[in-house]
Amino acid sequence: MKQPASERVRLAVVAREWARIGCIGFGGPPAHIALLRELCVERRRWLSAREFEDGIAATNLLPGPASTQLAIYCAWRLRGRLGAVVGDDRRSPVLSPSSSWKPRCCLPADSVAPWRHGRKEVVQLA
Repeated sequence: MKQPASERVRLAVVAREWARIGCIGFGGPPAHIALLRELCVERRRWLSAREFEDGIAATNLLPGPASTQLAIYCAWRLRGRLGAVVGDDRRSPVLSPSSSWKPRCCLPADSVAPWRHGRKEVVQLA
């Protein structure tokens, strides 16, 4: 379901809604998938139920976290490649600064070390 240019969802809206899901989506992948469905299918009607279920089926075939891949898929359906970049796992920079690339590339290593104490490094491939 390709949306006309006049009806396309603004990128800022995608970023805001995905960040909201990242902040309130406690409960793991089932919670994230339910929140994505409620947002994209029921409340905003950006995707049809069939498109969403096809997305779940496709992401379940891939290795890795299906809820993250589903979030990327939904954002991609709404805004293309740029949407997929914005929709990529919004939780990591918000809730776990140690898994965000920003502190590691912008700060000296000794200033980042206290944040990582007791945590394992996370590598995300998109």
